[in-house]
Amino acid sequence: MGWSFIIGIPIVLLLSNIVMLIVTILKSKKYVIYALYQSVIFVFSIVTNIILIIIFKNENMILNWISLMFSFYNLSIVLAINGKVMIDEWKRRLHV
Repeated sequence: MGWSFIIGIPIVLLLSNIVMLIVTILKSKKYVIYALYQSVIFVFSIVTNIILIIIFKNENMILNWISLMFSFYNLSIVLAINGKVMIDEWKRRLHV
């Protein structure tokens, strides 16, 4: 039961972060479009780590922490580039 939480989901999150990083680099003028996706990946990383802390207290969770830190790093880079435009895009897409 635990291998998918400990190995599978973090690998999928890492791959999605790498793909988003590559797409953001290749389409640097339209990076705001992918900001919402990067924030969703970050939220999934946080939720996965919370579930792991609750269920598997003493298991090896290094891959989950790596995926969480890479998600945070990825999102913080995009926020540092142009955070104001991203916040406006989130408000526009989420109808806030």
